[in-house]
Amino acid sequence: MKRFLLMLCPMILTLSVLAQEDTTAKVRVKQGVHFKDGVYANFEEWKNNTPRITEFQIIKTNSFGSFDEVEIRYNCKGDDGSAQNCEIKNCFGYVQNGSFYISQGFYGRFFRVFIVGSLTHFIAYSGYDDPDAYFTTDPNGLIGAANDYREYVLDFSDGSVFEFNFKSFTSFLKEKDPELYAQLQSTKQKRQMIHHFLLDYNERHPIYIPVE
Repeated sequence: MKRFLLMLCPMILTLSVLAQEDTTAKVRVKQGVHFKDGVYANFEEWKNNTPRITEFQIIKTNSFGSFDEVEIRYNCKGDDGSAQNCEIKNCFGYVQNGSFYISQGFYGRFFRVFIVGSLTHFIAYSGYDDPDAYFTTDPNGLIGAANDYREYVLDFSDGSVFEFNFKSFTSFLKEKDPELYAQLQSTKQKRQMIHHFLLDYNERHPIYIPVE
């Protein structure tokens, strides 16, 4: 038994050191702590705080209603090695001056995200995930079903996106946090309280990102 404990102690110390290293290598995302400035090609880059491009320019082009269409450009090299200015046509989003802008699913259109956490909340047109939706040149005119805004949330655990409403959010809570789900169900005017409970969920389930 004594020999077994002697063998076990180094293993426990090793696991403890690894756990400490993992903790110190990450920081909790909260007020004043944000993702690195840069362009994130996909969700995994954003989750790991590793933007593919860190030096870039945001150029506003046409304005459509309440938001601007933008171009993301960066310095690159051509096939002949000459310096060029290239455009990024598709990406997950970008962070500039600490503010996160997520792609709305349409080329050149991004929405600034104000709630970042386990559930990242953003607003987009109802055609957010519809590649066939398109815009007119009329600043107030949209074609087809993409004629209004809807709220969405991005799940930090797996990158899935779902429309944020009472039905979808309560289904999510019932699976992910039954205790908070029960609190919501017992709350008066619960349908009007889902934004408050979204913030509660993020507080109860903090996210951490790697730092250098």
